[in-house]
Amino acid sequence: MTNLAQQITNGIRPLLVGHPPEVQGIVLADLVATFIAGHHPAVRDDTLDLLFDCVRALVPCNEKKIFPDSFPVDWN
Repeated sequence: MTNLAQQITNGIRPLLVGHPPEVQGIVLADLVATFIAGHHPAVRDDTLDLLFDCVRALVPCNEKKIFPDSFPVDWN
C-alpha cells in the first residue's frame, strides 16, 4: 500500500471504530459504490473484480494486525 493510501486509511479507520459491523459495512459499501460509479460503465465489472482481488489479498495482512497473538486465526 502506498504511503498516501495508508494515511487515508488511518484517517478513516477511527471513524468506523466502535460502530456496529452493519454500519461499518454500509459505509464501506457506499464508498465502494461511489468509487465504481466514477468509472465508465464498460469497465465497472472489471474494476470491481480487481478491487475484490485486492481486498482478498489484504485480508491476511489485516487479520495478522487484528490478531497478532493468534495468527493464523482458527475460525472453526
